[in-house]
Amino acid sequence: MTGREMRALSRAAGAAESAQWALSKVVHLLAAADALRDLGAEREWAAAYRAGLMERAKAAKATLALCEAGQKRFEDILSSCPDPQTEQILRLKYQRHFSWRNVALRVGGGNTEDSVRKRAERYLKPLK
Repeated sequence: MTGREMRALSRAAGAAESAQWALSKVVHLLAAADALRDLGAEREWAAAYRAGLMERAKAAKATLALCEAGQKRFEDILSSCPDPQTEQILRLKYQRHFSWRNVALRVGGGNTEDSVRKRAERYLKPLK
């Protein structure tokens, strides 16, 4: 696994929250459209609007499923790390988006940005 793939998984984890939020908003709008229909107030434009909302809900659910899968993979990689310091390095870099320099400063112990980067690369390389 490369750093690029880890960043993609990290973005998927963040996108899962956004997709969940969007889905909740679409569900609320669908409930409002259903309430209007139940009152007999549905017109042709409202039916088209509701159909569009249904499509958005379907797309949001699909996006959410993909994002949650990426989030689970990201967490599995981090939680399976046997060394706490390597896990800390990975979390700082790929979850909190620190630069390698800031990761080295936060980890401390005389680590340099190159040493923490290499440590992360060595851990991620066999995880393909």
